[in-house]
Order: sequence, then C-alpha cells, then structure tokens
Amino acid sequence: MEMNPQVAGSAGPAARAASRIFPRDARAEIESREALRKKRRGRLLTEVSVRVYQNDAEAPVSLPHDAVLSVESDPSEIAAVVAPTRDQLSIWR
Repeated sequence: MEMNPQVAGSAGPAARAASRIFPRDARAEIESREALRKKRRGRLLTEVSVRVYQNDAEAPVSLPHDAVLSVESDPSEIAAVVAPTRDQLSIWR
C-alpha cells in the first residue's frame, strides 16, 4: 500500500517514518500495527503534560477540541481519567 504524501501528515510518527525508510511490505506491517494500537487505545479523553522546573513541577490537564472530555465535564470524571497517568509516569524510564 503506497502512502499518499498528502495523507501522510495524518498518519502517526511510525507510519510517517516508515513511508520514507522501509520497503512497501514493511511499511504495510508498520501501518497495520499502528492502526491496531490506535484502535486498542480508544478515543482521546484528555491530555496531561508535566512541566518540571528546577524547584517546582506542574501537571496541567488540557482539553483539546477532539477530546471526549470538555470544560463542562465533571471534575471528578476528569480526575478519574487522569489517574492512570500517575501509573505511567511511575514506570517511565
């Protein structure tokens, strides 16, 4: 499957890199794996970023327009979906 350069921007980083580096059959495998990963993850609920400073840290929660949750969502619902972020940070290497 040949990637359309105009559509490549909507592909994930692995698929975009694959379109430039790997032969067609390898690209198809990478694109298939990325599609399965996106399906397994589900829809975007919210975004959490962590800013770490020399003497402080903050973890703002962003609510992008395409996220399931919004500024009208119940704060406890937002807190519940953000909680797994703590677990992911604890295993980050």
